[in-house]
Amino acid sequence: MKNTFFICLLLLTACRQQPTENRNGPATIPATFGLEAMHLKTITTFINPKDGKTSTLFGNSAAYETLKDKTIPVEGEKKLVLVTWKLVGDPVWFGAMTPGEFLSIETLTTVNLLNPDPSADYQKLNGPSLTRDNSINEQQKLDRVRLMVSLQPTITP
Repeated sequence: MKNTFFICLLLLTACRQQPTENRNGPATIPATFGLEAMHLKTITTFINPKDGKTSTLFGNSAAYETLKDKTIPVEGEKKLVLVTWKLVGDPVWFGAMTPGEFLSIETLTTVNLLNPDPSADYQKLNGPSLTRDNSINEQQKLDRVRLMVSLQPTITP
C-alpha cells in the first residue's frame, strides 16, 4: 500500500508539464547595444500615462552618485542611458500595465552632469534596429538632457 502511494505520487509529478517561459520579447533591449557590458545601475523608473510610455534611467557609478547628492562633486565621466517602451496591458494581471514594444535608447556622456554644456555627447537610437535619430534639433537635445539630469534616483536601502 505504501509503495503504491509513492508510485502514484511519482507518476503524477513525472507527468507534469514544464511551465512555459514567461518572457516579454517585444520589450527586450537589443543585445547589440551592450547594456549589460556597461555595468550600469538602475537609477529610476517612471511612467508617462499621457503618452502611454514607461522609461528606465540607468547610469554608471559616477552619474548615480552625482544625481544622488548634487552637493558633492564626483570626478570622472558620467554616463546616463534612458530606455523607453510603449505601455501595454498585462495579459496575466487585470488592470496592470507592462513594458511593451521597445521604442528607444537615449545616451548622455559628459564630465559635468549638473551643467552639461552643448558639447555633451547625446544621442538617441530608435527601435530594435537602433537607428540613430538625426532629426533632433539643439533645443530638443537640450530638453532631453535636462529631463535626464533632473530625474531623482529611487531611494534604496
